Amino acid sequence: MNRFGINPEFEALLRLTRRALFGVREEGSDDIFRALDWEKTLRLSGRLAVTAITFPAVEKLPADCKPPLGVLLAWGLSERRCHDEYAARHRTLASIRKVLSEDGIDRVLLLKGETLSALYPVPESRASGDIDIMPLEKFEESNLAFERRGATVDRSNTKHSEFLFEGIDIENHTPEVHPRYHRCDYRTELLVQKAAEEGRLIARPDGYLELDPVTQGIYTLNHFALHIYQNEEVTLRMAADLELLLRRYPSILRDWAGGIRFAGLGRFAKVVLRMLDILFGEGRAPFMKEESGDGSKVERDALSLIHLYMLGEGSKAGRLLIKYRYLPRTGFEQLKDLAKKALRIAGKAVGIVKKAPGDEGKSAEDAESEVSEKKA
Repeated sequence: MNRFGINPEFEALLRLTRRALFGVREEGSDDIFRALDWEKTLRLSGRLAVTAITFPAVEKLPADCKPPLGVLLAWGLSERRCHDEYAARHRTLASIRKVLSEDGIDRVLLLKGETLSALYPVPESRASGDIDIMPLEKFEESNLAFERRGATVDRSNTKHSEFLFEGIDIENHTPEVHPRYHRCDYRTELLVQKAAEEGRLIARPDGYLELDPVTQGIYTLNHFALHIYQNEEVTLRMAADLELLLRRYPSILRDWAGGIRFAGLGRFAKVVLRMLDILFGEGRAPFMKEESGDGSKVERDALSLIHLYMLGEGSKAGRLLIKYRYLPRTGFEQLKDLAKKALRIAGKAVGIVKKAPGDEGKSAEDAESEVSEKKA
C-alpha cells in the first residue's frame, strides 16, 4: 500500500500506465510486481480500460517480475483485440464520411475517443466502444442517409440518435442544444456550438473536424462530470485522456478558465486536476490554498474520487457528497434562462426594470457573451 491507501493491484497498474504513456520509472518500482496477484491485476486493467495501454510496459518487466505465461498471453490477446477494433472503427469512419458526402453533408465534427486516441503513444491501444459524430448541418438528413442504407435509427435521445453501422455503435449528435437535465452538459454544448460558429474547429486529414484544444478540454472534463452525476465508474483511461490532453496543450489551463466557469465546472476542475496529480505526478495544483485548509480538502476529495469512482470502494453517501460539493445544481437550466429572459423583456415592455426572484440578471447566452468579452 502506498501513502494514498491505494491497493497494490491499482498501484501496479498506475506504474505500468506511467511507464507506457510517459516513460516514467520510479526508483525501486519493480518490487511491487514480484508479489502481485497478476490475475486480479489483469481483471482490474480491463475494468479501468488500460489493458492494451499497459501491455508494452508489462512485456518490458524483468523476468522475475513478469506475470505467469497464461496471464501474459491473455494480456497480449487483449491488446491485439483492441488494435483490431481500432482498425475496424477507422474503416467505418471512412465509410461514414463517404455516406454523408454522397448526401451533401460535408461538415462533420468527430467527438470523444477517436480524437483523443491521437494523443497516445500507440493510438490503437486506447479502448473505445463506439463512434461519436456531429453533423454541423442537415442533422435529420444524416439520419435518413443511414436509414436508406439499412440502419435502424433510434431517435429517442434528444442529445443524439443511435444506430449500428458496419457492426459498430454510432452516436450521431445533434448540433442543436436541446433540454439537458445537467447544467454543465447544457452549457458545454453551448460552448461547442460557439466554437463551430466562430470557426475554431480543426480540420483533420480524414475529412472530419475536431474541437480546438480548449473546447476539447472542457468537453472532456464535462464527460468526466457526467459519469459522476450518473454514479457511473470513472476509468483510469478517462483520467489518462485528460492528462495527455493537458500535457500536449499546457495553455489549456490558462485559456479554459472562463469556459469552465461558464459551464459550472470550476470547482470540479480543481479536484480532478489534483486527482491527476496523484495518479500521474505532474504537480500542477498552484490554485490550492494550503494555509486556509482548502488544499487538504481538495486532496481528500481527489482521493475520494479514486476510491469511490475508480475502485468502487466506499458508500453511496460518499458519492453524493462529492457530487453535490463540486458539481452545479441540476435542472433544466436553459428553460430557466429563457423564462428569466422573457420576464425581463415583459418588464421592459411595461416600463418595469426588475429582476425575477433568484435571477442574477444574466441568461446563459449573456454570461457566455461576457466571458468572451473578458477574454478578448
